[in-house]
Amino acid sequence: MKMIMLQVTVLLICSVFQAHSEVIRLFGNPYPVHIPFFKVYAPFDFRTEADFIASSAVTGVTVFYNTGGVTNGRLLRLPLIPANVLQNGADIVAVITVGLGVGGIGGDSHPQFYLSDGITGLGFQMREESTGNRCRGRVATMGNVLSSISTVSGATHISSVLPDEFVLTVKPQRFWGSCYNSADSGMIYPVRYTRTISASRGLWLEVYRESTSERYTFNYIKVEIHEN
Repeated sequence: MKMIMLQVTVLLICSVFQAHSEVIRLFGNPYPVHIPFFKVYAPFDFRTEADFIASSAVTGVTVFYNTGGVTNGRLLRLPLIPANVLQNGADIVAVITVGLGVGGIGGDSHPQFYLSDGITGLGFQMREESTGNRCRGRVATMGNVLSSISTVSGATHISSVLPDEFVLTVKPQRFWGSCYNSADSGMIYPVRYTRTISASRGLWLEVYRESTSERYTFNYIKVEIHEN
């Protein structure tokens, strides 16, 4: 009797598994992305993973954007979490590590990185000024060109050197973010955002230029998203 029940149980499990597999085959996996989310984007991944990438030169180790385009124009958009995976109000934290190749570029290089829901973005702008912050917290409305940009205050550290690695942390529901960079034994810039994002719309990582005279080189981007 026990053997018969075991056989029936195994048959039921196999039937459920086959039915689930058939649903995925016909309609696709309804949950293709899971939390926690972790992904490292090497240069060629920018082309294959992005749903938008501006004109650029991709090699095995770098992605290079030359001068041109428009002021505050979009350079890159990477889809992270699809719509309806997260609920609005979800207490998430995104950690974005950016490797910049700045050696030999010359001139200014002030890229902007945002965690966005496709409409609003929370992020930071990297700078190498001798008169202001190396990281500037920013809130903006997304698009081919940024609009409604506001700079949020944070700690100030004066330097004329742009570090080659930044770690950006954003907690949208707490209106909080921080920017760590590798220069001068490490500096941290915490900020308080004035807006938040709607996670149910989905999440993207979006990268923008500042000036048309600037050039940018990115070596890699690493993204982690956790739900507390």
